[in-house]
Amino acid sequence: MKQSPVLPNVPVPPYLLGGTLCFWGWQIEALEFALVMALLVELPRWFQGRWEFSEKDFNHLADLSTLLLIIFALYLFSKESINGLFTVVIWMPLLIFLLVLAQQYSSVGSLQLSTLFISLRKKKARLPFYAALPEAQARVDIRLPYMVLCLVAASTTRHPGFFPGLIILSLWLLWPSKPAMYSRLQWLAIFILAIGLGYSGQIGLQHSQQALENWVLEWFEYRLWRDRDPYRQHTAIGEIGELKQSSRILFRVKADYPMLLRQSTYDNYFKQSWYARRIKFVPIEDVQGHGQWQWPLEIPAATEQAASADKPRRITVALNLSNGEAVLPLPEGSSQLNTLAGIDVRRNLFDNTIKVSQTPDMLTYTAQYQEQMSRQSAPKPSSLDIPQREQAVIKALTEDLGLNKTTLTAQEKVQTIADFFSQGFTYSLKQTQRDFNLSPLSVFLTRTRSGHCEYYATATVLLLRAAGISSRYAVGYGVEEYSFLEDAYLVRSRHAHAWALAHVDGAWIEVDNTPADWNAQETEQAGWWQPSYDFFSWLSYRFAQWQWLSSDEETQNNNLLWLLLPFIAFIAWRLRKQKKARKIRQKKPETHLLRPQSARNSAFYQITAHLKQQGYQRPQGTSLPQWIIQLSPQFSSAAQQELWYLLALHQRYRFDPEGLGENEQIQFEQQVKVWLQKYHKKSV
Repeated sequence: MKQSPVLPNVPVPPYLLGGTLCFWGWQIEALEFALVMALLVELPRWFQGRWEFSEKDFNHLADLSTLLLIIFALYLFSKESINGLFTVVIWMPLLIFLLVLAQQYSSVGSLQLSTLFISLRKKKARLPFYAALPEAQARVDIRLPYMVLCLVAASTTRHPGFFPGLIILSLWLLWPSKPAMYSRLQWLAIFILAIGLGYSGQIGLQHSQQALENWVLEWFEYRLWRDRDPYRQHTAIGEIGELKQSSRILFRVKADYPMLLRQSTYDNYFKQSWYARRIKFVPIEDVQGHGQWQWPLEIPAATEQAASADKPRRITVALNLSNGEAVLPLPEGSSQLNTLAGIDVRRNLFDNTIKVSQTPDMLTYTAQYQEQMSRQSAPKPSSLDIPQREQAVIKALTEDLGLNKTTLTAQEKVQTIADFFSQGFTYSLKQTQRDFNLSPLSVFLTRTRSGHCEYYATATVLLLRAAGISSRYAVGYGVEEYSFLEDAYLVRSRHAHAWALAHVDGAWIEVDNTPADWNAQETEQAGWWQPSYDFFSWLSYRFAQWQWLSSDEETQNNNLLWLLLPFIAFIAWRLRKQKKARKIRQKKPETHLLRPQSARNSAFYQITAHLKQQGYQRPQGTSLPQWIIQLSPQFSSAAQQELWYLLALHQRYRFDPEGLGENEQIQFEQQVKVWLQKYHKKSV
């Protein structure tokens, strides 16, 4: 039997649509919505009244449903990020319910394909196959796709009753259409086998998905930017090639002047990596439960007295978080944090690093600090250690610079080291030299004298230690790029920085010997698209800021869902009033048996015979429409359009229960003769 262009509409058993809606409502715990919807879609079975909607009415309803879906998706994405898309899928049966309801109460009981696909509305007049189809063949019943959508929405909840419910609904749908050649027991056995294979397959897919997700997460965690590890910091010292940095904006800072914001501190250097040992995070209590955390001073009384004249300063930071936790970048000397109440805040006893968890996706906090009052713990013996591999070069430099002189004060030693790096050293993200007899740091100090901040910070720490000054390695970000648009400093991924901390006169001070043009050189890596990226990043930030200022998200989401049904009812009422849809009494359709007409009686086969005479053989197993499509490039535009029209009449004659009327059949035969007369002498 040849393939027909008629779009198949699978029969839907009675009350299956309502049952599917009830199953969906039960799965998502919204049975009250589903019961009302099920009653509305099944109500037409009990009376014959229908509305007569035009194609334009259906188009408007489809466009409205699409608009509601887009608005709902954007709203939930802004509120719940990627998780909002799952919420959209859950409520999709409600969002497009108006279109299904219109089909149920319409006199035609189906929709034009152009209603579902906007692209067809303007193109269908130019598509010969679509234009030649009778109206009944260009329509589709959307009930079955809608039921599939309900099942997809129900599956997102992972309810244990989903699979049994799916079995029942599948049996309900397929039982009336079971092949007559098989007995009921045979058919049930095949159905049960398919269910068993499906269940085993989904169990295997779950395990495979879990394994794949774990692998992907580990891969991204290893390669992408992550929160600072308070225990270990691997450097790029010794890596050959150019160090690439990203322009992605990590956070924004409201401050009075440029500064360094520290995230972590380390005191043990080994094989191009810095470590911190024997550290401990302890929880900090929220003062009066209003989102204010304070931690004690750990500085000598003399230092506190000297710094008492320095008034406390404040900075405000807006930080984007992806997993609800982070090590906060803070200025040296911070002692107070103000942010959202209810989050978990912990302090590292080693260096007063602050770690937060259980936070929203965007966290804004204010830090209070005093510049002259560092709050790190007292130095440990490890703060004077120098790795054996670096000792020879460091010792030689110490002697050359005279850092071992007893007449020098600690401040003078710090200045001597700073003067050393300011003469003949340059900043570079690219390393080209390697010596297997020397460490990368030794090559930097004695040969290239060019490197990035990790070289300068590490070398400074080791020279300070050789001079008898306890020192540590600090990492964080340089705050230097001011945005007039945002009235704030922008901190990008490429602004990551490293520097030294020296214990001088009983307090820790920042020592940054990296050349001052380091930020300018890294800015040169910015792409031409950065201004556009910055603008859209600012818009996204402002939108997220407005979003988190909203007080009760759950109430807003619930209100949106409850307001959706009255809104749909209002639109339906307006449509009825404007279009003056009139109720009509639908007649019971006459029952016709599908009796295919004899293939030998169709006039279209005169054309196929002509094409074979021209040398175009129809491949075995190829339907007529497929064959005509293959031959289309050989036809002129006029011949092609007329041929598609004749093919559509042939398909109606063969497969439509109504067939062709007597007059239509006469016209069909005449049009075939005309086509042959016009084109039989031409090369097709």
